[in-house]
Amino acid sequence: MKKKTWANVVLAASAVLTAAAAPYKDISLLAEGCFHLGFASTVGGFADWFGVASLFGKPLGIGKRTDIIAKDRDKIIRLARDMITQELLTRQQIKALVVKNVPTDVLYRWILSHEAGVKNVLDAAALLSLDSLDKEKLWRFLSGKAVGAAADTDWAGQIALVLEEFRTGERSKPLIEALAREAKGFLEDECTQDEIRSIYLSAWKDYEQNGFLRGLLRSHMEDKTEEVTTLIRRELLKLADSLTEEGSPARAWIDEKCMEIIRALEDDKDVKRRVNNFITEKVVVLLAGKGKETAFRLWEENKEMAAMRLSEGALSLIKTGFADEKKRRAFDAFIVRLILPLLPKIHESIGNAVTDKLSTMDGRTMADLAKEAVSEDTAAIRLNGSLFGAILGLLFFLIPLVGGAL
Repeated sequence: MKKKTWANVVLAASAVLTAAAAPYKDISLLAEGCFHLGFASTVGGFADWFGVASLFGKPLGIGKRTDIIAKDRDKIIRLARDMITQELLTRQQIKALVVKNVPTDVLYRWILSHEAGVKNVLDAAALLSLDSLDKEKLWRFLSGKAVGAAADTDWAGQIALVLEEFRTGERSKPLIEALAREAKGFLEDECTQDEIRSIYLSAWKDYEQNGFLRGLLRSHMEDKTEEVTTLIRRELLKLADSLTEEGSPARAWIDEKCMEIIRALEDDKDVKRRVNNFITEKVVVLLAGKGKETAFRLWEENKEMAAMRLSEGALSLIKTGFADEKKRRAFDAFIVRLILPLLPKIHESIGNAVTDKLSTMDGRTMADLAKEAVSEDTAAIRLNGSLFGAILGLLFFLIPLVGGAL
């Protein structure tokens, strides 16, 4: 049974006992004692009920000095704010909490156990960041930088470096092998026996037109056309295969031509100027033409992938940093330094939050909530009032009785 029910039962029982004993109190000592006990218990219980009820409403319809919480709503809001900010959560207490409970260790364990969720959050944050960028401003900035960089770049020197790497670098081997495969594939698929024969005969025709003796030489080669064209095709295929062989004639020829181009790009000022101007002009034309449209299209096509890469990098950076104890402690100190100057504002925000929350309630609502929250406590007060009233009533009855007997 709840204390409120007990308080009501005790009050009602006291009143019933008083009423029952009243007619006999002058003719029976027991009835007189029961009357005093019941009457005092009734008065104590009723007085406490009236006092408690006065906090939350108007008991018996009496409005003077009752309904205290509803009438003093603004005062109670101020008192609640002061209690929170000056007793429960003072600035010193908040500072101590921050210094002693910087959560990097807890945060690191949580990140490790919820990595997929953290990754999803970082993906969404990265994508939102990319979506929030002003593409027009970014394009103007980057294209302006690109034009300036293009004008300042020694394109001839860069091409020379690429050719040098192609000629001597280990990384050029896959390219040379791919080039050899494609050359051989072209000769096998595109340069057929008939096409080689046609080229061969055309070459002899041009040769014969230069004199009678040359035509005579051609007449001795007429029956060898098929043999020669087959030989030419075989040698061309061997030449393609030899591209991957160090020191082969084909590689030597390519190396020689690369060196000629490299020397021209590095030493011939006129060549350098023309190459640099040509590429710079093409970059400017590209940026001014379809460069913007292409860049925006590529941006939209690859935005989500870029966001994923950004989030992966951020997560890796977080995990790497938090895995290091020294870095975690440094991060703790950084967070504390970041938060401490904000403590006055945090403290004020806590007070404002209390005020804002309570200000949404009218006096009646606040009183009803308070009444419900402390109903068991106020019932205990009423029980104590009835109990002590009964004890006092019994004492007031017994003291004169015992004193008279003595």
